[in-house]
Parts: sequence; structure tokens; C-alpha cells
Amino acid sequence: MRRSACARRVTPRSSSTTARPALGGRIPVNPSGGLSSFGEAIPAQALAQVCELTWQLRGAAGARQVEGANVGIAVNQGLFGHGSAIVVGRA
Repeated sequence: MRRSACARRVTPRSSSTTARPALGGRIPVNPSGGLSSFGEAIPAQALAQVCELTWQLRGAAGARQVEGANVGIAVNQGLFGHGSAIVVGRA
């Protein structure tokens, strides 16, 4: 009888395990704690993301600093489908 992938316990590679999104990983995500740490003020969350990107690129993020940060992206989704995205890089 042929065994299925589940029976063989084959584990697919997920992007979260290969990318290592934690601070110090290959692709750090939310070093500031993410939007959950800012409450539910959508415009303030978007501004906080841009501030965090600026601090990271200036090397001024303190204990959350991503070493060698050259580019960052901030994405925000508000009510009624309003959203924004910005990519910021070092000059």
C-alpha cells in the first residue's frame, strides 16, 4: 500500500521558517512590535511605521536596530478598503 505525504510526515518548507523573520534573522519583520503595539488609530499606525523605517535606516532604533538596514516597507490597511504602502531606502 502506498503511503501519502501526510502518513510519511513530510513537512513543507514555509517562508516563516526559511526567512527567519525575527530580529537578527535574514528578513526581520516588525522589530518595533508591529501595529498591535500602537492600538487602533489607523493614521497613527501608518505614521508610526514610517517613523520606525526612518529610525532603522538612520541606525537610531536602539535595541530593535536591524543591522545593515538599507530598505524597508510599510503597509497599512484601514476601514472601507483604504490602504497605503511605502518603500523607503537609504540614499
